[in-house]
Amino acid sequence: MANQISISYVVNVSIAEQPAGLAPKQLSTLLILTDDEPVSPLSGDYIIARAARTIEQNFGTGKDSTKMAQIIFSQNPNILANSGYVIVAPYTSTSETTAQAISRLSAQIYFEGILTTRDLDDEEAGEASAAVEATADQIFFLPSSDVNALQTANGLFYKLQSNTQTKCLLYTYGADEDTKKANAKLFAAAYASRALSVNYSGSNTCITMNLKDLTGIEADTNITETILQQCADLGVDCFPSIAGLAKVISNAGNGLYFDQVANRIWLTSTIQTNVFNTLATTRTKIPQTEQGMNLLKSAVYDTFDQAVTNGMIAPGQWNSSDTFGNLEDFHRNILETGYYIYSTPVVEQAQAEREQRKAPLIQCAGKEAGAIHNSDIMIYLEA
Repeated sequence: MANQISISYVVNVSIAEQPAGLAPKQLSTLLILTDDEPVSPLSGDYIIARAARTIEQNFGTGKDSTKMAQIIFSQNPNILANSGYVIVAPYTSTSETTAQAISRLSAQIYFEGILTTRDLDDEEAGEASAAVEATADQIFFLPSSDVNALQTANGLFYKLQSNTQTKCLLYTYGADEDTKKANAKLFAAAYASRALSVNYSGSNTCITMNLKDLTGIEADTNITETILQQCADLGVDCFPSIAGLAKVISNAGNGLYFDQVANRIWLTSTIQTNVFNTLATTRTKIPQTEQGMNLLKSAVYDTFDQAVTNGMIAPGQWNSSDTFGNLEDFHRNILETGYYIYSTPVVEQAQAEREQRKAPLIQCAGKEAGAIHNSDIMIYLEA
């Protein structure tokens, strides 16, 4: 048989596989730390559940973790609206602190919100709050049934008022102290599920918790105007009766409302993932040129565009003295689109940074859309 030369000698065809990137961080996930004993040994340190029935089967009817799960999935909408789920994890022992449990589980699985069935004393609550504050993407929902938490100097909520990633919640309704404590934890579960229900991929989906309803939670009729003002001063949210309706009253802790904290977690984590994927999924390279920087910044632009779509960012007047880039472009972009993105020109980059293959600094400014919580109305009448 005569020799035949393969066609690949002339034309060689191969298929380049798409490089792998990171999946977006799964927000709207709630961790319940519990001292409840599972019905049978778990296969790991935790279970994941998208229905209260799953938790009931694993921990039993009437258990604190089951009750919290039932409240979580009863909210409308709830964490399922953003493909969220509940993670239930038992403490390893009564001596394991909440801060230790959070650290242990954070190494295994991501969760955005944190709840506990345990009645925390001030020391353990403070340690857990500090541990969460050290992260960039978690929120600790900390309830109390004791108005003394609002007291100046010695009150737990007073001491934690600067910790923006701890959402302090006051709920004092109940027939006795044990019932009040149990109800406060259920209030925190309902609040957390409603607050983390935002699907950031949608249009006008960002919310404020102010004046929201909570399914299965009665109004805290013990909340007076004095207590309400104390909550406002410390950034504590509560659930009083407003003209006969049970409504959440949302307050800013250290200058930030809860929705701002949650929205910023979404924005920063999404930009981080999108820029990483831009670098990781290119089959060749992103050059150290303005063209390369434009490609890198496109991931940031895409995220800010979605922030405008979902209602986190909106056009407005920039009032801060912090500015960068071209000032005319800066103020025009904020006023017209709600955000401005700028990177130092590649030709101005320090040689040392260039040799390290580091991109020039990308700076972003965005105007938060905010939310209207109250209003004054003046009426002029003439006969």
